[in-house]
Amino acid sequence: MVSPETLEKHIERKIEQGTPQKEILKVLVNSGWPEEIVQQYIQKTASTIEQFAFLKMEGITKSFNTHLVLDRAELLVPAGEILGIIGESGAGKSTLLHILVGFIEPDAGDVILTLQDQNPISVTKHPEAIKKLAGFSTQTQSFYGKLTVSENIKHFSALYGLRGVEAIEKINSAIAFAGLSEAKDIIAQTLPRALQKKLDIACSIIHNPRILILDEPTADLDPIAVDSIWELIEQIHSQGTTIVIASHVLEDIERVCSKIAILRDKKIIEIGTPDELTSIYSQNYQVMIETIHQNYSKIIKAIKADKIKIISETIKQNKLIITTPNPEQLVAKLPSIIQKLSDKIKILHASKPTLKDVFQIVSQKTNKK
Repeated sequence: MVSPETLEKHIERKIEQGTPQKEILKVLVNSGWPEEIVQQYIQKTASTIEQFAFLKMEGITKSFNTHLVLDRAELLVPAGEILGIIGESGAGKSTLLHILVGFIEPDAGDVILTLQDQNPISVTKHPEAIKKLAGFSTQTQSFYGKLTVSENIKHFSALYGLRGVEAIEKINSAIAFAGLSEAKDIIAQTLPRALQKKLDIACSIIHNPRILILDEPTADLDPIAVDSIWELIEQIHSQGTTIVIASHVLEDIERVCSKIAILRDKKIIEIGTPDELTSIYSQNYQVMIETIHQNYSKIIKAIKADKIKIISETIKQNKLIITTPNPEQLVAKLPSIIQKLSDKIKILHASKPTLKDVFQIVSQKTNKK
């Protein structure tokens, strides 16, 4: 069962995000929370002062011809976070990223850049304000295939105005940091996909950006290459860089991002830490058990007789999988139940819901609105 502290923290973040209080109340009540409790926490946190936001999208709307892609989208990007943006293919993730860094102008709304001790700046009106602060690695390669690794990084250093000794130092540093030292004289288009993606990222961080935007950074890569890209991303973040990642690979987003935003129906419908989202929107756990004799019908009957709440039960690959909102109670009772049935436990495991589970739950709820 999720703690009151987790619920309160989630509501605080929703208020910081600019979500209307009526919408917060509606979504949480639809998820099974008592209206009175939710209302109390909303009232308690309504006066929360908005945290320092490095970038903030306000009412962003964007259409291409007659196709509406984003509709009054709101997003707050705190400094120092790894923020993941998830959504189905075609949901508008790439468009959102391009607007965030001033590459595309929205039809309505604005992106506000706030630096400490400085007045907020409109990225929409002054896109040059964010140019030197941001690096952007797009889904398609941005380097030149017929140039070598070194030549590509040198080219991008010149685009950012780096000259002389400073340029040489940063070029060498970027090559080493991205693990491209042995490939520095190789033509880019002949590199393996993983090294091409590392080159793309190296070109985007040559100027030591304050914020790095990554669009599907691990698309079409094998598992080993994927791990190497995420290691590089985490190294960049460890140096203090704020990172925003858009991806449809939920497992990868869940393992590296400190916050996750869900893009659906042309706007951000949820934002929070992975633990917050799984706790708030999927309070049921799965308990998997395998026994010697596998007499699972008797086990289920005994559990229900013990008045332990079960949402569902199924058998997969000779294992009994039980969905329950009371995993601690079930796990505590199972050994004695099975012993009374003259059986023995081979495997007993309780697992939290995944980000994929949350995405499906939230999507179903928005479809019903």
